[in-house]
Amino acid sequence: MLARLEIQEQLRRKLAGEGPSIALLCGLATLVTLHIVWLDRFRFGFLTEWDESGYISIALDNVDALESGGPGSLASTVLDQGVQAPLVPLSAVFTNVIFGTGVDSSLLVGPIFFTVLVLSTYAVGRQLTTPWWAVLAAFCVSSAPVVADFTRLFHFAVPAAALFTSALWALLRSEGLSRRSWAIACGLLLGLMVLARSMTIAYLPGFGVAAALPLLLSRVERRNRAINLALLVGCGGALAALWYAPNLYSVGDYLLNFGYGAESSAFGEQRSPLSPAYWTAELGGLIDDLYLPLSLALAVCLAAAAASSLRRRRSIRLSQETVRRWLTSKAGLTLIVVAAGYLALTSSSNEGTAFALPWVPALVALVVAATSRIRERTLRLGLAGLLATVSVLNASMKSGLVPGVGDPVSASPPLLGTTPLLDGRGVIQGEVSAAGYPAGSPTEPMPDLHRRWLPFAERLATWSVAYAERRGRRPHLAYGFDDLLLSNTRIALGAQLALSQSIDTLFLKPFPEGDSATSYRRQLEESRSNLLATGERGPGGTGIHLTRSRVEKAARSLGFEPVRVFTLPDGRSLIAWWRDVEPPA
Repeated sequence: MLARLEIQEQLRRKLAGEGPSIALLCGLATLVTLHIVWLDRFRFGFLTEWDESGYISIALDNVDALESGGPGSLASTVLDQGVQAPLVPLSAVFTNVIFGTGVDSSLLVGPIFFTVLVLSTYAVGRQLTTPWWAVLAAFCVSSAPVVADFTRLFHFAVPAAALFTSALWALLRSEGLSRRSWAIACGLLLGLMVLARSMTIAYLPGFGVAAALPLLLSRVERRNRAINLALLVGCGGALAALWYAPNLYSVGDYLLNFGYGAESSAFGEQRSPLSPAYWTAELGGLIDDLYLPLSLALAVCLAAAAASSLRRRRSIRLSQETVRRWLTSKAGLTLIVVAAGYLALTSSSNEGTAFALPWVPALVALVVAATSRIRERTLRLGLAGLLATVSVLNASMKSGLVPGVGDPVSASPPLLGTTPLLDGRGVIQGEVSAAGYPAGSPTEPMPDLHRRWLPFAERLATWSVAYAERRGRRPHLAYGFDDLLLSNTRIALGAQLALSQSIDTLFLKPFPEGDSATSYRRQLEESRSNLLATGERGPGGTGIHLTRSRVEKAARSLGFEPVRVFTLPDGRSLIAWWRDVEPPA
């Protein structure tokens, strides 16, 4: 009898010790299943989003290279991709090989990187607090609206966040760079991060400061830490250089132009550094990404933790040793990385898409860790319940299965402007709605009309290639109208799907020179495009306005002639234009 009780007690203790891990894995499995079910209901077979269309076409180009020429051809293709970071399209090769080549297989990359993000958030949380609180931090991040939305897109945001968070975990595990293997791991993960999304280069200075501080402020193991720092930089730099070295000029030009050059103004508002709006713009964007319930819950937790800390320490003595200890603590290093990331985004007017997501998990882990240190037990548990409740609300809202809770609702609190309160729609549904078409409800798939856009893109791409080749030319298609549902990137994707080959495309931009025939003529001349598509404006808008008459005026001045009229899936007309020139090699 006594032996049985001892066995039961040992089993109870074992389960109690493993409880957080079991809860984490069960929650993760549930959310991954929800993502795949959502993809099956709302994405598979439907049109693709503007940016992801281009990214998937790169992934399918990689698949074709592997199937036609083997690993050597794949490596050459990846190195020649130019501007777009290669890791995510390269990762999609594996899902396409396993599940069959196509858009649906490519979309499965999202849940894989989502899994890495959730586990790495828990791992960072464990460096800052206890297991159950780390589980709470991981649940808050995994159910956050911005994470759900970008897990369901073929996009670089979630992979970049997963690798950013993993690199931070490795940095914290290195114990101030005293552990060599973890320092090297941090460097390699940072290398993968910048290969996942090129704009994350802006986050490297924050990691650099966080890595160097323990070396500069510590009185022990300085030589060992210095060597480990050199290994961190060297390993990460060598890995990233595999792609960045041959593409340095194109990537540098792209980042500087869209981050700080003339074209950045098209993706955000220019503000003076002396204005409060300059320093709070990213905060507003973060609230929009997280939605108001989670943003408020995190703000309440942070305020309560700060108040509790101040009550506990009525007099704060900031000695040099105290500051040194805090700066080299795991919480201090994490805060440095987050703050540096915030400042990096603030410096550019380009608001981008989910640019802040990489450091959001670390920020959430910090807030949750601070909450776990509140001495008042009732307040501490109440705030934990608040975060858990909001997380359940977010997961239900984005599940596509719970009627009502996902209906779009906005709020306009003071100083914050209009920000989402609830919205269970995905990014693609929002894009369809913005284009002026019905997109279904958050619990019902989109109308069948939106299954016909990609097949039309395949037809247009097939015709374009055949028409140009019959005239002894390579096709280069310029896209001359701002349609949210049929963009140049979708034509490129159509070429990959229908022909297993790439087609050069160009989106005529009304910036930075403005919506003018002169600007469009210059872009057509520089690209030496021989095909052009113009058409009737849709019922909605893109926010990037091209005047059709000005595009066509520029085309005629260069010798373009209309050669065919296509009927779009919604009944509008698309006009294909041709001029007999050979695009540059």
